Amino acid sequence: KTAIAQEFGIFNRLYTAVPTSSMPNHMFTQTGTSCGTKNNIFPWSSCGGSQLLYPQWTIYDQMKVDGIEFGIYFEAKPKTIEPPDAYMTGVLRALSEWRLFDQFKIQAKNGQLPAFSWVIPNHISTDHPCNDIRLGEAVQKEVYEVLRASEKWNSTLFFSLSM
Repeated sequence: KTAIAQEFGIFNRLYTAVPTSSMPNHMFTQTGTSCGTKNNIFPWSSCGGSQLLYPQWTIYDQMKVDGIEFGIYFEAKPKTIEPPDAYMTGVLRALSEWRLFDQFKIQAKNGQLPAFSWVIPNHISTDHPCNDIRLGEAVQKEVYEVLRASEKWNSTLFFSLSM
């Protein structure tokens, strides 16, 4: 991040939408609401859900309606559908767009990334407390280098978000 900060704009005092735990902020980032959730213990019905999922509309739902291509890339293949994001039905509706991080690298190299790419690292690489921040730095560096090497670099917006 240091090298990126020296070359590009950064937010020095960027605060989360919900000053609390990670999962409400994941929801806010992808749906525009945390449904009143204040921590990682979910009141599932707070957005009207009748099951153990949040039903609200996501950015992925809207991109499908608008015909915008997108991909959700995982640093490693998830063994199961698990948090932080699979508790939103809109994320589950986008399962056909989930891909491995290796696919992100291939598509970037070939100039074939979709209009919107969401990269989700393994939990250990997310800069969460008690994790080795070097792992998160390495993932961000790799994403940056992959994008920078792409023929589409000059028309790419790279936005790195740590929650």
